[in-house]
Amino acid sequence: MTTDFLRFEELETKGVTQLFKVIGVHTDEPLGTITETDDGQIKWRNGWRRYIMHFDRDCDWSVECLAQCYKFIQQLMQERKK
Repeated sequence: MTTDFLRFEELETKGVTQLFKVIGVHTDEPLGTITETDDGQIKWRNGWRRYIMHFDRDCDWSVECLAQCYKFIQQLMQERKK
C-alpha cells in the first residue's frame, strides 16, 4: 500500500503475524523495518492484541504521516478480525 507520504511493504515471515517495512515516499528511505539496524517496525503486540509502530530511535513524523500510518494499522486490525 502506498499513501502520499508512506509506502508499506509486507516482509516475508515464518510465523502467522504479518510484518511491514515503512518507507518514505519522497526520500525512498526506510523509516522502519524488522531488521536490527533500522529504525522501527509495524508489528503485532500480543499483550495489547493490536498492531503497533515501533521505533528503535528518534524519528520525526508529521501529523499527515501519523494519520496515514494510523489508517494502515486500522485496516490491518479490521482484516485480522475477519
